[in-house]
Amino acid sequence: MTKPDNSLSHLPLFVAIESQPESIRQGPRMFSRSMAQQLLAHLSADLSSILPDVQQTAITASAALYDQSQLLRAGLPIFSTLSELLEASFSGQDFQPRLLAFGAHKGQLPNISLMPDSNLAGGPFQLIPLQLSADAEKISALAEQLEHQLLEHGQLSAHSAQWLQEELGQKIVHARFMTLNDLLAMLYMQLETIGLEPLWQWFEKMLQNPDFEDRIGLANGPELQYHDGKALIHFLTFDQWAAGMSEDDSLTEPSQSYLSWLNKYRQATLLLEAHGISLDIHGIHSPDEQQSGSLYCERSSIMSTAEGITHHIDPQLGLIASSASLNGQQFNYYPLQSAGLEELRALLSARYPGLAIADQYNGLCLNQSGSKLTLKHG
Repeated sequence: MTKPDNSLSHLPLFVAIESQPESIRQGPRMFSRSMAQQLLAHLSADLSSILPDVQQTAITASAALYDQSQLLRAGLPIFSTLSELLEASFSGQDFQPRLLAFGAHKGQLPNISLMPDSNLAGGPFQLIPLQLSADAEKISALAEQLEHQLLEHGQLSAHSAQWLQEELGQKIVHARFMTLNDLLAMLYMQLETIGLEPLWQWFEKMLQNPDFEDRIGLANGPELQYHDGKALIHFLTFDQWAAGMSEDDSLTEPSQSYLSWLNKYRQATLLLEAHGISLDIHGIHSPDEQQSGSLYCERSSIMSTAEGITHHIDPQLGLIASSASLNGQQFNYYPLQSAGLEELRALLSARYPGLAIADQYNGLCLNQSGSKLTLKHG
């Protein structure tokens, strides 16, 4: 018999559940301990009907619904935890096929690292992670067979799907088993749709080796570098962007070009953050400029007698920047991440107490040359 040591191999699998958006309940969705056992009984029966050899493995599951971003993180931490909990369950005994499901008690799963990220909960596409464990030869054979079998026969049985629907209290449209390769292929298509496909090579590498190093550039977007487990991102303000435009760029509307660049920047930062990658965002600094973790302050070269605050707003992107002028000096403030919005409100209130009433401008309010942000006049 195989001992519960490093000779055990593990194969991650997923149950993908797509629900009607209007039927979804908000907040983390976890199965109780008793329901977790029933859940895994349903899933193991369905898997065994697809591939009987699955009965020779240990099947471990975290009985909760997760966003794919939490499951596809460097080193697959959810599955590492499942491996540790499975091996601990043997208590020195020989390996035996078993079903091990971890459900919630008083709103908590037995290991904090298994808790669904509440910031990601609530989407129509959610996943239940489960893992097959056995000796390396058996897992390798099962992995190859499941890649082929699940493509055509991966749907949950009608009985299991109905049970899930009743327990979750939401209308399920599709429910099927997926391999890690299936989920990665879906992620690639999602990245391709929004123009972030270069990031694919990062996800492919970091799942197996979180310590890799790489540098990529997004088309019409920022440069990114992966180093020491962090993503280094170079941020540009509009003034910096316009100053760097070449003569070939002059035919393009600067504000629209910048908004396109900023959209790529925001999509990339949100995606990386959701996948648990720490962000290290760098701006181009002069001695008069400041940057906190989520807010960038740019001292403008514009000197104006006007005083006030202008919020530059885009219908799709929301707040782009806020320009504030007092005593002839203008500063432009850019939120680098979503947390920067609250930081910006507090900063403006503290630094410009007499300019509480701010103007909003639809788009980027620019000076006459179209190269710098300015205040809204009139």
